[in-house]
Amino acid sequence: MPSWLEQLLVGQLFHFILVFARIGTAFTFMTGFGESFVLARARLVIALGTALVMTPVIAPSLPPMPAGPLDLAVLLIGEILVGIVFGTATRLVMSALELAGTLVAFQSGLASATVFNPMISTQGALPSVYLAVMAMVLMFQTDLHHLTIRALAATYGVLTPGQLPPVGDFTEFVVRLIGEAFLIGVQISSPFLILITVMYVGVGLVSRLMPQIQIFFITLPLQIGLGLLLLVLVSSSMMLVFLEYYATVISSMFAPR
Repeated sequence: MPSWLEQLLVGQLFHFILVFARIGTAFTFMTGFGESFVLARARLVIALGTALVMTPVIAPSLPPMPAGPLDLAVLLIGEILVGIVFGTATRLVMSALELAGTLVAFQSGLASATVFNPMISTQGALPSVYLAVMAMVLMFQTDLHHLTIRALAATYGVLTPGQLPPVGDFTEFVVRLIGEAFLIGVQISSPFLILITVMYVGVGLVSRLMPQIQIFFITLPLQIGLGLLLLVLVSSSMMLVFLEYYATVISSMFAPR
């Protein structure tokens, strides 16, 4: 084999491995693709295909192959770190729904109603699982997973391979994202916070006016019934707010400044 052809093949393989280090790690943690119910082989095939498509586009901006194995290891670790941060960022955005579902469960009297949550592979409150599964279905139905992959490709315009990852900026970004997710989670669950608070004020007044009534036996079924009714009525609005928030955050968090 001619030396120039050998160098070309080695260079292309190096570029592919470098791109796959970031993309494969991101797909491992990313919302939708990194869930426990997704087969590891399917996730690997999708990550390999995505890296194969992106490599020719990103190759001009990639650094040359390092001379020593230590430099190569440092380069790959940096790419893996960026992939972890990106995948974790999408998880933090989804945590807004986990918080909203938890608040809905407490306000509706369903905190003890737990089922298996396939998103986190453990038990979760019923409203949290309901909102998470519905959001996941809508994300794929509305092609938001394409937006996530485009955002992953856009990270190469901000975090160039071969440069030291900005750990301080990563920390600040994660803290800010947690705060935003908490705020959106409270806003999504605000109808339940308002309704159940008003209900308890009315129940308190009835308890004062007629203390002989066993108000607890009346309140709990009313609380659960109102919570379920309100969940049916506002589920679509909750999903619209969350999907808009997800699209806004994902499309802007790694966009070139």
